[in-house]
Amino acid sequence: MIVNRRIVCAVAVFALALASGVVSAATVNFAVSGGIARETQLAKKCADQRDYACALRHYRKALSELVRLKGERHKDAARYKNEIGIVYINMGQYAKASEVLLQAADIARQTIGNEDPDTLEIYSHLGLAFYRKGAYENALTWYQKTLEGQEKTEGVESSGVAETSTIIAFVYNAMGRYVDALSWYKKALAIREKTQGANLDTLALYDRIAIAHERIGERDEAKMWRQKSLTSREKPSAQSGYAPNQ
Repeated sequence: MIVNRRIVCAVAVFALALASGVVSAATVNFAVSGGIARETQLAKKCADQRDYACALRHYRKALSELVRLKGERHKDAARYKNEIGIVYINMGQYAKASEVLLQAADIARQTIGNEDPDTLEIYSHLGLAFYRKGAYENALTWYQKTLEGQEKTEGVESSGVAETSTIIAFVYNAMGRYVDALSWYKKALAIREKTQGANLDTLALYDRIAIAHERIGERDEAKMWRQKSLTSREKPSAQSGYAPNQ
């Protein structure tokens, strides 16, 4: 192994300065924080390249340094556990994702509150982990928690509420509960139509509503919604918008 003598020397000088009281605790904390930022940047770079094992390794290093500096229950520990949970989801390891995200949710609730946007993001990722795992009841629980927080903090007609309502409909659809799915699609649609008008989000909901009607045997209703979708797509006002990542 090749050893960089300059690095060894710099470390030795730093250690000596620390021992003699020349370096303050604040300086040490700053150095550790720099290490956390560096590991975080490396993790994000790996994730962007879909090298999830690499991302996981660097996020774990960042979390380890953070815990050493600020403690296991610091609010930022929840943030890093959330990132680790996302990596596990992308790796298809949903049991590990839900385990670490539950830890993140517990820390976030106690440090930043149940309705903080970062907490709600963790709840949403928990919903996704359980959804991908096929644990639909658990997924519904966490998506409902997300929705409740969004309605209180963003308002009942926000794009976030519309998005989460659509995702809840997806879960019900996966469970074969098409009447419930239909109800949630229509809730999302009412928000989209009022706040966005005719765009691709709205048109996608027309199609999903048509499919839900078909699955419960309401063919005339399904035909009406398909025609509505077709007519709206022919209008120049229909523009692109958010497409749910499900």
